[in-house]
Amino acid sequence: MSTERATLDDLLQALLDAIAFFGDAADHSRNPAHAQLFRDLRMNKQKIADDLRAAAPIGSSPPQRSSVAAGLLAGWTDLRARLADDPDAPYARALEAQEDRLLSTFHDAVNHGPPGPVRDIARSYLPQVQRMHDLLKALKDQYDH
Repeated sequence: MSTERATLDDLLQALLDAIAFFGDAADHSRNPAHAQLFRDLRMNKQKIADDLRAAAPIGSSPPQRSSVAAGLLAGWTDLRARLADDPDAPYARALEAQEDRLLSTFHDAVNHGPPGPVRDIARSYLPQVQRMHDLLKALKDQYDH
């Protein structure tokens, strides 16, 4: 597997995991503003994933769905949310951790990925990924204070 292909797969897997998790969080949120934020961020991530998929070499098969680990995390978070006084708190914390992973993956692609379209796409979206991360960090911080 080429390094560019590995970079593409890493970016797509992190995005697909986030897309699924944000959809789950939106469906379970009791706060309409949070649910809308989660849906909006999910849609933004879907656009980035679509643009990255377009850079996949012909004949390749990049990841198409979230990982088993992401599914387990979503299930664990759903259980914690069901037991919490405010179900949005466990989601805010887990989603912010997911955003940490996504941001780190984009930084790695930009700073260490091989030159080419995947790195260029990652570089163009990095500011947006940073903003999405910052939104979730601010939301998580509301619950932690």
